Amino acid sequence: MDNESILSRLKGLKILYVEDELLMRENIASVLRMYCDDVRTSNNGYDGYNLFLQMEPNIVITDIEMMGLNGLELAAMIRKRDNKCKIIITTAYTDTDLLLKASELNLTKYLVKPISSEKLFEALKISIEQMQTRKSIDSIKLGEECTFTKSSRSVKTKGVDYILTNNEFELLNELSRNIGTVIPKEVLINIIWRKREIGEESLRTLVKNIKKKIPKTVIKNIKGVGYFIPHSN
Repeated sequence: MDNESILSRLKGLKILYVEDELLMRENIASVLRMYCDDVRTSNNGYDGYNLFLQMEPNIVITDIEMMGLNGLELAAMIRKRDNKCKIIITTAYTDTDLLLKASELNLTKYLVKPISSEKLFEALKISIEQMQTRKSIDSIKLGEECTFTKSSRSVKTKGVDYILTNNEFELLNELSRNIGTVIPKEVLINIIWRKREIGEESLRTLVKNIKKKIPKTVIKNIKGVGYFIPHSN
């Protein structure tokens, strides 16, 4: 979708922003109100959840590190009632333990502070695109020559169909759900092998094997951090 279409869709949505730092909350809220007519804010997780119940927002943006009910606990409570709401997590640190917990909450995006207006708009754009394609997201284009089809757990590359193994499917599914976002190695291992004691070498081997079925440029690696699918795909 082009930016004009994104802005048009955003205008009629409801956004809840939960952040305990006053200056950050005011600054980000002012940017959000440039895009959306209905933006509400909260300075803590408990009040944020009550607002969520009242307004039933389309998008929730919440900080992780908050006293009392933190952002992940808030996201978990929301997910018990609503699996469609888009949740964007903000954090001051790339905390692997927190991201491991977040990996099971079907989040739309992780934003590491400081949050620029460009990064914020990109996260909102991804949220809109996910809403738009929710019913037809079975097939995902990964570049000009590759299509990932979830229902058949397969990829088609240069006209050739390849069936994915269970682990290959889990890897590609997680990366394609978070295009443009680097997913830490520990998070991917947790998702694919369900917290079994698996080393990073197994993940590297899995990535190497799946690259035999898709263009090598689809999955990128940030050394020592994790993997991602860039937007250019």
